[in-house]
Amino acid sequence: MAGTGRVESIIDTKKLMFLGRLVRINNQTLANQLFQARAIQFLVHKCKDFNTTEPLGFIPDVVRILNKYDLQMHWERLMASGFTEFPLQSKWKKLVKIAVKDYEQRAWTERIASDSDFSEFRNIHKDISTPARIWTFSKKHPES
Repeated sequence: MAGTGRVESIIDTKKLMFLGRLVRINNQTLANQLFQARAIQFLVHKCKDFNTTEPLGFIPDVVRILNKYDLQMHWERLMASGFTEFPLQSKWKKLVKIAVKDYEQRAWTERIASDSDFSEFRNIHKDISTPARIWTFSKKHPES
């Protein structure tokens, strides 16, 4: 309620950053080869759709997170390109941070607007589209 992100969004951000690192490391490394094998395995099993249980592991989790933050086009482009087409680190970091921030902002606004527990809060704070300036400032300048 103070305009800070949920713990889930912080964990999701870290997982997406890790995905970016996995994609960009040398193709000859064991980590990248294992990642590519698991991604292809996930893609094949998803296309067959014979498994009725929800798949577990890093790849299904990352795909779910990418869909949640509307970043799935980057995964699709990566798969279609044979693991060669993915944003550079600086661009990926920016894309992820913006997508997560937008998602959290929408979720916060929707909860404030729809939850009856916050009716008094809505009456006091007419403009609920952004967090309080003091919280924004303190996040940017924690030493102050």
